Amino acid sequence: REFDLAPPTERTMVIDLGAGAATVAVSLAEFWGSRIQHVDYVGIEPDSAMRQLGNCMLDALNDPWRSATVRPTFASLETTDHDRILVSMSYLVHQSSITSADLAEWGGMVSRCARTCRTEILITTVNLNNEKFRRLDTTSRFLDCLRDYGLDVLPQQTTLQVMNRFPSTDDTWEIV
Repeated sequence: REFDLAPPTERTMVIDLGAGAATVAVSLAEFWGSRIQHVDYVGIEPDSAMRQLGNCMLDALNDPWRSATVRPTFASLETTDHDRILVSMSYLVHQSSITSADLAEWGGMVSRCARTCRTEILITTVNLNNEKFRRLDTTSRFLDCLRDYGLDVLPQQTTLQVMNRFPSTDDTWEIV
């Protein structure tokens, strides 16, 4: 089945690994609009200061999520009552602190999710064409972990070019 980022019509959980300040939640709320009423957002962020910032961001936005929180781990995370799970890894796969143990733990979590409902993974990152950046990329190792858990991995790669809105061509800033 092809990956689809269309607004959910079914009970969906977003698990945002390395959530930071919950910017994936902000983006999805903007993109999906009122459909986020079907969505439970769970940000996973080990750093307590970033976790606090993420929860403050969610509170300030006051979007109509079914539920939304940023927590330190996905231990005891209940996923069985969802029709779809979207695992987001935004700007995570190139972090130098990622270990093989992290990849195995994330693979195990995705494997548990995939055994209960349709599970998709969205990996977003900058597309830099240099050797150091390529060496840091853990995407293929993560996909291998998923295969080790017996999952069928159907990778789809899309490159989007985002126009830089800031600063504008006259060196001023556009406030949106």
